[in-house]
Amino acid sequence: MKTLNRANGLLALLLCGLCTMAEGSNEIYAARCASCHADEPTRSGKDSGPTLEAMANMGRAQIRFALTRGKMQIHARDLSEQDLNHLIAFLAPSARDEWSAEAYLCANRAIDRRAFDEPTISAWGLDARNTRYQPNSELRSDNVQDLELAWALGLPETAEVRSQVVVAGNTVFASSVGGHLFALDRTRGCIKWHRRPAQVIRTSLTLARVDDRPALVFGGALKESTPMRLSLVDFGQAVFAVAADTGETLWAQDVALFRGTILTGGIVQHGARLLVPLSAMGVGFGGDPNFECCKSHGAVHALDANTGRILWTAHMTAEAKPTYKNQLGVQQWGPSGASVWTTPTIDAKRNLAYVGTGQNSSSPASAMSDAIVAIDIDSGAVRWVYQGTAGDAFNSACLFGGPNCPKENGPDLDFGASAVLARTSNGKDILLAGQKSGVVHALNPETGDLRWRTRVSPGSALGGVHWGMAVSGRTVIVPINDPVPGPGVTRKPGVYALDIDTGRTLWAYDAVPVCDSGFSRGAPWPDCPYTFSAAPSTANDLAFVGSLSGVAYAFDVRTGKVVWQFDTAATFDSVNGIPATGGSIDAPGMVAAGDMLFVGSGYAMFGENPGNALLAFRLKR
Repeated sequence: MKTLNRANGLLALLLCGLCTMAEGSNEIYAARCASCHADEPTRSGKDSGPTLEAMANMGRAQIRFALTRGKMQIHARDLSEQDLNHLIAFLAPSARDEWSAEAYLCANRAIDRRAFDEPTISAWGLDARNTRYQPNSELRSDNVQDLELAWALGLPETAEVRSQVVVAGNTVFASSVGGHLFALDRTRGCIKWHRRPAQVIRTSLTLARVDDRPALVFGGALKESTPMRLSLVDFGQAVFAVAADTGETLWAQDVALFRGTILTGGIVQHGARLLVPLSAMGVGFGGDPNFECCKSHGAVHALDANTGRILWTAHMTAEAKPTYKNQLGVQQWGPSGASVWTTPTIDAKRNLAYVGTGQNSSSPASAMSDAIVAIDIDSGAVRWVYQGTAGDAFNSACLFGGPNCPKENGPDLDFGASAVLARTSNGKDILLAGQKSGVVHALNPETGDLRWRTRVSPGSALGGVHWGMAVSGRTVIVPINDPVPGPGVTRKPGVYALDIDTGRTLWAYDAVPVCDSGFSRGAPWPDCPYTFSAAPSTANDLAFVGSLSGVAYAFDVRTGKVVWQFDTAATFDSVNGIPATGGSIDAPGMVAAGDMLFVGSGYAMFGENPGNALLAFRLKR
């Protein structure tokens, strides 16, 4: 499974106990949330979520979305509107919602539309092949030490950074999980325009062409005040297209297939089509013993880029059918799950899109879970499937022996990282896929046949490769998470470089604690997490990899030597009046553009260190 794809860990957070209704926000929180979200959680492992302190940094819109349409809706489903509002007010101080952009606008807010023809950063993968290699960078191993902080932006109403920036000319586009969208001056960080088109923005931003206009495309939730509100009560996930030069919303399309459909992976454009990966939250809902688990599954939509109309849908499982009843007599359904947490990889030569899937969330396990799937871009037909782990069905009930745990009770080893279409030394295409199992698979993109397979680490449901890998020449950079030691298992968190031709390890950087560590808070991470979960990126002879400790690293791709590092786990003066506080670097990590490096710092979804900082570094002149 992207969590935010890593949905297993993400969805295990749903295990807060369901209790009878309690009066008052404190009592409701104590009954329904505290066992997973208290500053000193009583549980340990994957079911520890953002702490109360971390949630205080989130906006009310983000928390309302989680409780009514997101991961936590099964715990709030029987709350009255009044009690729901009281709980949200208890979790999120109202001051978080009162920020205005007016005082931070640029004197010159013009955006040169010609810059959109050659953007420096346009999508998650930096190119259609998802190599995450930046060809337009001045940063090298001999000058990266000259980076200095140019400006910092405090993202409003969030405790995590999920979206990678888009850069075109002198404009940087950024978003907040709280639904805020910014166009920023690249040099100074002042605001060219600010809009709030969505209640929540979950995916990374993509620069696309919509009716021959440059547009920012992303996934999230429509505001409750929109005319489509009634259709979104059970669904709530939409794709948005916003004019990049003005911030005007061009269209918004509800794309949910089920209650619990959620968007995590980035949206990509190929010709006149947008490819949209869909995840499913049944893996979390299964923790409720009275929930009929599970009917939802992962998929990929193709949308008309000009209108948002759905052209085809590729489903990752067949339609769920009744299977058996659990020991409480609750009907079970299957197959389900196989969420698509990844950003699709485009193979223009073969007219294919490659996506990775997660485990099934109910029995029976199916052939397209924990798999790499090749999809015909014109028709949506599945051309081939490579399954990394067979028989993997798991949901959050398995963490405590709940009645909805699938019969397989599998290991939850998603492909949460986007596949990379690379080239070997003889110029042939090869498809690289990292899995939470700690294995990197190299496939023939024509057939899906295995070329080589390298086990980098033992992996786990929160371990192995999480958000991505990156390519530089004949080398693939592989961050490894592995936060929780298992019985008799030696963890191998760190950063690894593999030879693309053979899978041979070229060098390894072992992650080591950068401060006192321990498990006193009951989270799956030490008090000071230090493993590598974020997607890396590369430029020239550098690999940029962020750590859950908050330290941003630049490695020499050739040797593995650390040539630059910066601790982002601090509070910075911001250009928009909101304190920019760094924390764990996860999800999009860091990416170069010209003489600059952009780092997103803060991620609290799995009990790591929260934050809301977008940091912009520039070479000294």
